[in-house]
Amino acid sequence: MHNIPSTFKGFFSISLLAMSMSTADSYLNSCAVMVSHDIVGSIRGIKKTPYIYQIRVARLTTIVIGLCAMCVAFWCKDLLKLMFLAIDFSIPVVTAPFILSVFGFRGTSRTALIGMATG
Repeated sequence: MHNIPSTFKGFFSISLLAMSMSTADSYLNSCAVMVSHDIVGSIRGIKKTPYIYQIRVARLTTIVIGLCAMCVAFWCKDLLKLMFLAIDFSIPVVTAPFILSVFGFRGTSRTALIGMATG
């Protein structure tokens, strides 16, 4: 990086920032869709939820998750600690439904959510 002109360093920095923002945007979008369509729909038990309600829940979810992510990023200065924190939150959510499905337990979405909350 020392032998590269400053223009290319700027292009490199901008491209890394664009890739990280695109990834964050995709994750926020998928989280908002999962919460507004899958989780809220299964908890309420309504098959056909109005679209305006789903959009409002998706917007609220995006704002809340984005603000929480910003707070965690400002709170945690070390990238390795941040990675361990992400693993600590994701492993219990993924492991419980996976183990239940490996052992042949075929439940509903409600039992999967209970297993995730238990983990």
